[in-house]
Parts: sequence; structure tokens; C-alpha cells
Amino acid sequence: MLRRILAALAAALAFTFAQPMPVAATPIDLVLVLAVDVSANVDSVDFQVQMDGYSAVFRSPKVHAANTAAGHRGVAVATVHWSDAGAAKVAITWRVLRDAASAQSYGELVAGTARQCAGHLTAIGSAIDFAADMIEPGLYTGRRKVIDVSGDGRLNHGVPPAEARDRAVARGITINDLLIFRVARLDAYYRDNVVGGDNAFVETIKGFRDLAEGILRKLILEISSETVS
Repeated sequence: MLRRILAALAAALAFTFAQPMPVAATPIDLVLVLAVDVSANVDSVDFQVQMDGYSAVFRSPKVHAANTAAGHRGVAVATVHWSDAGAAKVAITWRVLRDAASAQSYGELVAGTARQCAGHLTAIGSAIDFAADMIEPGLYTGRRKVIDVSGDGRLNHGVPPAEARDRAVARGITINDLLIFRVARLDAYYRDNVVGGDNAFVETIKGFRDLAEGILRKLILEISSETVS
């Protein structure tokens, strides 16, 4: 009987130590997903302008200063391309930005990133769900968690964005929007159906040519809650 008990204990201990130990999430000041619209409304020229805008902003000294002001733990950022429901793809996986060099490096990655999503429709709700699942649970645990959605049209595919927004907000995630203004009253649609959470806002620009300036204002607000002078 004693031999059986000892054998059972040995087997149990062997099983326990064979299991992978859970990895604790790294504390971070801000966890940020950039969810970039690459649906049919965004042609190849607009796409490149959009990526060049993000790239330029991450190289900006104003963003470097905001990053420093956010805290010593840094900003964990990933980029997602989205269009149809189920078509969202991670374009750039998680990177931690803690200084000017790491932010500039991320800008270079953005500049060299090809279009990752081949869909044509506008599934805003599905994009929010995809981005929220990247944040929680994840590699990082942030004081603040933000999904930064860019878009220029209303939903025409997938789950209603207001439902996805509410699910994300319930998980402590804020959704902000960079609205490329092409359709009348689209800003009201995004305020009512897309943005939500603590201090959520819509940053509106007139077109893709104004993208870099709009992204700069938006990222500074998201990273450090400071205004652009």
C-alpha cells in the first residue's frame, strides 16, 4: 500500500513539474492597438498615405516627449489591419516603446508594412472585437488600455460596432477614433456607435492628406493626455 501511495505521489509531482508555468503579464503604462481601416474605400494610394502618416508620427519629437511623460514603464503598441468580418490581421506584433529610439524603430516598421488584409467591406465591430482580444488577456497589463480605430465609413458587415464597443468598455478598454471625414454626419455615427470608455473621443480630419497631423494630435492625447501646441 505504501509503495502505491509513493508511486501515485511521484506521478502527480512529475505531471505538475511537466506543465508549463504561467507567464505573468508585464506591467506597462499604456496598451495600445492601432486598428487601421484597409477596406475597399482605402485605395493603394490612401493606404500608403495612411501608413506614411503613422510612420512620421512615431518619429516625431512630440510623441517621444509624450511617451516619456506617460511613465517609466512605456507603451506597448501593436498594429492591426481590418476590413471584412473575420479578415483582420496583425500587421505589426507587440513592441514596447520607452524612448525615442524605440519609437523611431516602430515608425520604420510601420513604413515598411504591406497591406495585410485583403477584404473589401467595413466590419468595424469585428475589428474592435479582434483588437480587444489582443489586449485581454495578453502579454501586458496596462494602467490604460486603448483601441485606436481609423475609419471613413459606416458598418456594412459583421457585428454592430456599438455591441463590440460595449463589450470592450466592460473589459476596461477605451475606444477612440480617427475619422477620415468623407460622408456627412459620419462623426455623429462614430460618437454614437464606435467610441467609448474613459475620456473617449473622435479626432476628425478632412482627408488622408491631413492624416499625419490628426494622428499626431490623437496619439499625444492617448499616450499622455497632453495637448499639441
